[in-house]
Amino acid sequence: LPPVVLSPNCQKGWKAKMGPKKEYREHAREEGMVAAYEQGVTDHFPQAEIDVDWYDKQRHKRDELNVPGYLKAGFDGLADAGIVENDRHFKIGRIQILYDKVNPRVVLKIKELT
Repeated sequence: LPPVVLSPNCQKGWKAKMGPKKEYREHAREEGMVAAYEQGVTDHFPQAEIDVDWYDKQRHKRDELNVPGYLKAGFDGLADAGIVENDRHFKIGRIQILYDKVNPRVVLKIKELT
């Protein structure tokens, strides 16, 4: 899961967010490069749709509208990995909030839009 400080509702300043944002962006870039290689993707998509499965460790109501804000640095990292030319070419598809106490995570399903 992205660091809590990346929440759009976090009241901390930019200095507190800078380090976690950079780390999360780099993590997303690395994961995106591995996933692209494993799927045989050799060129960036002109446009892509992202479906988000957010597995939370607690059963509380999460505002789905905040999820894209949490993941902004991750989307930047995926663009850095060459999935798309620029993160503005991502379109948000389905956002699903799920529960997994043992393995909280975010699963992104990316498909090319033609």
